Amino acid sequence: MPLALRLSAGLLLVAAAIVLVVTCLEWGTELNKAAVMLIPGEVPPTGLYAAPWLVIHPSVAQVLGVGMPIFLLTLSVWVLTRCRFAK
Repeated sequence: MPLALRLSAGLLLVAAAIVLVVTCLEWGTELNKAAVMLIPGEVPPTGLYAAPWLVIHPSVAQVLGVGMPIFLLTLSVWVLTRCRFAK
């Protein structure tokens, strides 16, 4: 696979991970929504909450907002590390 294609695929995967986090989660303090990930010991509860369109499905918000971005970032690191900058 050509270097330019690998670089653009890696950057596209990173962008997709960012878009998933931004669209599926909200950062906030004591929001009246389903909590996905909270910072332990914080008062009031602070962390990531499900987006308004995913409030009734917090497990889907966790998979789409946390699990998939981690997978996509791992895949992008794999793609980018296989790039050969010097021959």
